[in-house]
Amino acid sequence: MVTKQQRDRQKRRTLARHKKLTQIIFAATLAFLISWTSYCVVSVVSAIIGDFFISHSVSLIPQLMAKSSVITSPLVYLTLINSFRSTLVKIISKLLNHKRIAHRKLKNGDEDGSKLKGESKEFIDLQPIISIKQDTNY
Repeated sequence: MVTKQQRDRQKRRTLARHKKLTQIIFAATLAFLISWTSYCVVSVVSAIIGDFFISHSVSLIPQLMAKSSVITSPLVYLTLINSFRSTLVKIISKLLNHKRIAHRKLKNGDEDGSKLKGESKEFIDLQPIISIKQDTNY
């Protein structure tokens, strides 16, 4: 039987998760708007008034900001979601370890990995790392 104290604790946890999720969504949306708004303004001004009003060097900054918007969401997730950060670290360490093993194979002239002792001879399996957990903490 669930007590009132357990229900209250569960409600507080749910509220905290929703608050954190709201912060993440707000930060990602704000980063997107900051990245693309200046480009849209410059494009509209150029279309209405003409290209001669805005120099090429001035219009380059909004273009670069818009094109760099691809990285803003991962940066937001990296800074605000602990599980995203730890998963990324695991993936990078696995990839670096795999690269180190492959380099060692080439250095020793070992194509199939038969000369390596105690090292993994299989391909990297990232699926267990990437699998989404049901109760991920934001």
